[in-house]
Amino acid sequence: MPAKPESPLARRVETCVVFTGRDAAAVDYFAELARGPYYYVQRSPDVVGVEVCAALKNAYAMGIAFAAGLHERAGGQPGSVAKHNYESAVFAQSVLEMQRLVAIAGGDPQSAAGLAGVGDLDVTCNGGRTGRFGRLLGLGHGVADAISAMAGATLECLEILEVLRSALPVLEASGALQASELPLLRQLIAVALDGAPIAMPFGAFVGARA
Repeated sequence: MPAKPESPLARRVETCVVFTGRDAAAVDYFAELARGPYYYVQRSPDVVGVEVCAALKNAYAMGIAFAAGLHERAGGQPGSVAKHNYESAVFAQSVLEMQRLVAIAGGDPQSAAGLAGVGDLDVTCNGGRTGRFGRLLGLGHGVADAISAMAGATLECLEILEVLRSALPVLEASGALQASELPLLRQLIAVALDGAPIAMPFGAFVGARA
């Protein structure tokens, strides 16, 4: 069997991470312990924002990865003619929706625009389990078949989407959220949990009708 690739840290690839906590002194202490010549630690006091982003990026990375599968399904090959415009639009909407959800949870929306949000989202799209799962859905696999093809890999995106599906009606009833908000998230829920076809609601994205 081929050897498993070493982790980025084992290969000493430059890596940036976010440490967060309510005890600033403790965060500083552990940041200094972890920091090294190729391991860079950013510190954030926004515990809620960082943790919400860590969960949400799994769901949104799945949707961004649809594009790769759709492109391959249509006979395309990786390269400059792939669905990169599709990906960029979904990526941008993902960040805006993450900011909205972080704010609702009581965190700082700016965390979604930083390493904890955008940075982690990019990593998950390019090398994470969720990105591979989204590609399979884009290729036309049903949810059950895509899960089977992941060979037992943990798919946090499905758990996150289940939680969010339950939360949306509560947030709407309380007035914290309007039914017209988060169109991308609602599409991801429909595809991953209800088996709906991929039909990205680009016309409902933020700024589409401004």
